[in-house]
Amino acid sequence: MFKIEKKNLEFRLSRYGLKLEYKRMPYFNLTFNWKKPDLITQGITNRCSDGKYVLFLDYDQVYLSTVLEDIQTIRKRFKLCNFFIFKSSSLKSSLSDVYANWFVYSIDKLDYFTMKQILKNVRVDEAYNKGDYYHNAFVLRFSPKYYFRGKSFFVYKEQPKFFGLKLFKSCKYQHSRAHLNALKILFGLRIPSFKNIDSSRQVEIVTYPTMIK
Repeated sequence: MFKIEKKNLEFRLSRYGLKLEYKRMPYFNLTFNWKKPDLITQGITNRCSDGKYVLFLDYDQVYLSTVLEDIQTIRKRFKLCNFFIFKSSSLKSSLSDVYANWFVYSIDKLDYFTMKQILKNVRVDEAYNKGDYYHNAFVLRFSPKYYFRGKSFFVYKEQPKFFGLKLFKSCKYQHSRAHLNALKILFGLRIPSFKNIDSSRQVEIVTYPTMIK
């Protein structure tokens, strides 16, 4: 990935193509692809329309207990109150625990500095910590991963599956209605109502190349 910024324009060059983004209009970009990626998928970004962020976490091959311990740690330190847990790979078991790839969503709205501080206190995939370099936000996929064969595409990995929800009473943050509705629509979840929720309606959806893992 090669990146150049000039005033409000940003150019990103990768082995798949060129992307041009106009920063004053975050939903405007042009992409020119000259090579199909090995795998491709779709995800939503954690950026809110008012410039804040919800929290996304991405764990690769860790025990469920690790994820739950991290949730407990950041809940106590940063006063977050909701965590939607998804598994993005098949479960494997040991004698006392299960491990897999995990996604965690929270719809609590944070400033960028707080979000980055939280990421320093959890054991997410190391590459994921640099993920906002590519999209100016963090992304978690909601669709299957696809691969191409000729002019057709096939499913390589299924859509992430909802695993569980942890809610806590004390919370000092406003919530993103748009991200909550995205979870309902994309995964068909029935979710209890939240207090102190904003009026946002849009989330940003991106299509991007991904790795085989």
